[in-house]
Parts: sequence; C-alpha cells; structure tokens
Amino acid sequence: MPKPPRFEGATKPHASAVTVSTPLEIRTHNFTGSWNYNKARGDDTGPLLKMQGVPWFFRQAAAHSPVHVNLTMYTDESGFVHLDQEQCTPLYSKVEPRIITGVWAQVHVEFWGEIKGYSKFVRFSEIEDEFLKEGWLDEGEGDEKGDVVFSHAESLDRGWIAEQAWGFAVVDGQRTFVRKISAKKGKEVHKVRMIYEYRTVQS
Repeated sequence: MPKPPRFEGATKPHASAVTVSTPLEIRTHNFTGSWNYNKARGDDTGPLLKMQGVPWFFRQAAAHSPVHVNLTMYTDESGFVHLDQEQCTPLYSKVEPRIITGVWAQVHVEFWGEIKGYSKFVRFSEIEDEFLKEGWLDEGEGDEKGDVVFSHAESLDRGWIAEQAWGFAVVDGQRTFVRKISAKKGKEVHKVRMIYEYRTVQS
C-alpha cells in the first residue's frame, strides 16, 4: 500500500500557532488538518475515561497537558477511505488509524484494551442517539450532504460500549470541529462534547 500523504502542519504542541474557524475546504469527506483540543470549552472527559478503565496517569495527562490532533484522510489503492489521528502532548504522540468502511474489526488500543467496532460515514439525521444527532452543520452536496464520521466501539475486556460522531458545528460564532461521545457501562452513562480549534502554524 502506498504511504499516505500525511499532514505535516504541526507535530509539537508548543509550536507557534493561532486558532481560527476551520476552513470550508476541510469537511467530513476531506478531514485533513490540525486542531488544538480546548478542554475549557468542552465537557470534562475524566469520568468517561475512568469508566473505560484508562490508567490514572493518562487521565491526568489528558486533563492537564496541552493536546492537539493531526488528522489525515486518504483513499488507498483498494478504494478504502482511511482517517488517521495523531494525538500529541508534550509527553507522547500516538497514531490511531481508522478505516471508514462500516466493517467490524478487532484491535488492541493502548490504554483502552481490546476493542471491536467500526467507523463509517452517516447522515447525522439517521443517528439514533439524540445527543450525537443534534447540533451539526448540514454541509456537503449529493451523497455527502449532512454526513458525519460515526464510530461504534465495544470493549471486550472492560464491558463498556461507546459511539462517537465527528463533524462540524458552529461554536461561539466559528465553524468548529466537534467530537461527541455517548458511552455506557451497565447503568453508568456519559455523554461528552469535545471542542477542537483549527490550528494555523506560523513560521
């Protein structure tokens, strides 16, 4: 498989950068760019991560360290769409690959354990969970209109189930990358909105 065209905009959280509204050319089906994760504008992820069995030291790093993500979307030679996420903090950098096919797969994810799940494009109007369904910009044309990236994951060793929707919404007047997570384990339920500010790296 040919090496994907990886986004090279920002690889260090302390690089000089400004945040602006996400440009219109970056969209659900062209999801390549770099964003700062703004914890203050979103929901607290600590209780969710604890429910998922994520180690204490990682939860502390997530809560107190600056985080940014680089997303790279590309189509491989077989026609499958990939969405690779590189998450960066001052202490670590890790890449989480996704294939947007809707086909179930099983993987081991560091800190999260053994997981089975899938990712696919779906119109937000077709999502059953009302929290994941509401608040998105109705963008795109033709078959892509109204699409978000939807993921379903089930923990095989910790007992939780989580669904995510990634897309764009207006937050404080800016077109913003938003990630919503709805997760449960038994009777414990968490619904979290995460806000990502578009990152423009300055020379």
